[in-house]
Amino acid sequence: MKTAIFGDIVVQLPDDWDGCMPELQDRLKDAAVYALLTELDAYQFDCFPQCAHDITNQLVNVLYADGTDEMFEALMKDARVRYADAMGVTEEDFPDHFYSSEAVGNFKDYVGGSEWFGTQRSLAEIFRDSLYLYFERDLEHALTQQFRQSIH
Repeated sequence: MKTAIFGDIVVQLPDDWDGCMPELQDRLKDAAVYALLTELDAYQFDCFPQCAHDITNQLVNVLYADGTDEMFEALMKDARVRYADAMGVTEEDFPDHFYSSEAVGNFKDYVGGSEWFGTQRSLAEIFRDSLYLYFERDLEHALTQQFRQSIH
């Protein structure tokens, strides 16, 4: 994995960072996932269901840069409707195409918001948390490498 993409994040890390991702602020974790998904966009297909593969860049931007949780939910709903119409299938025919991805797993129960680990969460929040967990080890390795190379 290229680590140069994390330069803006590395400069924000505490000088005494020990390489432990869970200790970082959520905004830095989100920034790392966003950098990964925008620079290495092939990973986006792991993150979203097949019905949304034509709008993955837009979904990433809405999740992390320029949108709201409600916008994310609306985009996902629109993707399901467009896919069903274009393919002539229903959600019941191929539920994984509508509600599953490698990174997030089956998220149908979270559409419209749901309780997740004891807290009421939106679908967008669940996606951000799941994507971070999916990429955590790779991000930790890449950030640690770049951090060690930087001058603090």
